[in-house]
Amino acid sequence: MQAGLTTAYDHFLLYGIQEDRSPLIVFDPEYYLAANPDVAAAVGDGMNAVLHFLQYGSGEVRAFSPFVDLAAYLGANPDVAAAVDAGQTTALQHLMSYGVLEGRDLGNGIVLSIFQSDAQFVDALTVGNYDLALARVYAIAPFLPSFQPPEGWVPAADTPIPVDFVPPEGIKLVVPPGVHVPPALLPLPDTFEQGHSGGGTPPDPYALTTAIDDFNVTNHHATDGDDVFTGDNRSKTTVTPTDKIDGGGGTDTFNFYGESAVLPQLTRVEIINLHGATGGAVNTSGLEDVTQLNYVDVSLSAPLGAAGSEIVLGENQNLGLNHVTGTQALTADFGTASSARLAVSNGTEMGDVRLAGDSLSTLTIDSSGSGPNTLGALDFKGPVLLLTGGQSLTMTGVLAASIEIIDARSMTGDLSLRVGGGNIRFFDGGGGQ
Repeated sequence: MQAGLTTAYDHFLLYGIQEDRSPLIVFDPEYYLAANPDVAAAVGDGMNAVLHFLQYGSGEVRAFSPFVDLAAYLGANPDVAAAVDAGQTTALQHLMSYGVLEGRDLGNGIVLSIFQSDAQFVDALTVGNYDLALARVYAIAPFLPSFQPPEGWVPAADTPIPVDFVPPEGIKLVVPPGVHVPPALLPLPDTFEQGHSGGGTPPDPYALTTAIDDFNVTNHHATDGDDVFTGDNRSKTTVTPTDKIDGGGGTDTFNFYGESAVLPQLTRVEIINLHGATGGAVNTSGLEDVTQLNYVDVSLSAPLGAAGSEIVLGENQNLGLNHVTGTQALTADFGTASSARLAVSNGTEMGDVRLAGDSLSTLTIDSSGSGPNTLGALDFKGPVLLLTGGQSLTMTGVLAASIEIIDARSMTGDLSLRVGGGNIRFFDGGGGQ
């Protein structure tokens, strides 16, 4: 939205309803359909969960999230039920206008009065945002020992652990069996029943979600050890430029999966692996902590790093090609760096390599992995080519005419090169042929 052109409410009316966006933080469209089969049968032909809720469901006695069933709410509050029968209010209107503030019983083991000392809950009430206050309840509810979840519903394995919530005296939080507790949070504080460490299948290590993510040490989505973060855009979008990852200490890795590479905002993340990425502009020149950018298991049908999908690296950043196949060329720009390193591995076999850089004078190509590596012609403006590694390397094209020195003394794999002419000083003796 551009300032002055529309409001959030206008945007919701124009677009949000059609996009099935929730009108309330606490409204869950997917659960609404699952819990109300008659609604699920009615959606379609211009009707979706949000539109049904706005037109009908908000005035009816329905369940619209795993934590709020309006029938249970009325059952636990006879005075409210009487007011609804008299047409004075609806169940939802009473809950959102009065029930949250009054600390009412939701009828499912959640009594809102236990949140009256919680800072986040109280702050939301203070500014009159009862929707946000109820969202705080949602975050705690699965861990309340009194909570009675709907039949068939279980919390997600990666449900955040509310270590910041202090329940009233005499109540201990309990981690549901299917919820995974990150090792960094153990042992849990004494607000939890000890010995209940959850379980279930751990989610992918520090995996980005479809929400806007902000991973850091403070919120326990990173540690000062060697962390591995994952973003997968193959079937749904989990990585966007608005996501943030601060890896903390250690040597941290970000793994991206998808055809068009997208990077979140990265701080203190040293290694980037782009799995299957055949396109998407990638610029790591401004990421001072990144030391390695790797393309992994890529099958090329078009040039890599071509116009519109440029690859730009910075000083002291290495480019890796791990099992990259296809006859297409690679183009990468090392900016103002004076030296560059290209690591080819695990049977990489591709076309010409064009490396740009106004100050680039020395290029190191390291060949390693489980199978021989093959490149086409090499084009870069520098005079020095260093060759290292234990796997064989074949360059089928002619080397750049600017090269004056080839040093293969640190290479133990076999080497095959083509030179076009000129006076080239060649140093070998690394053990290969």
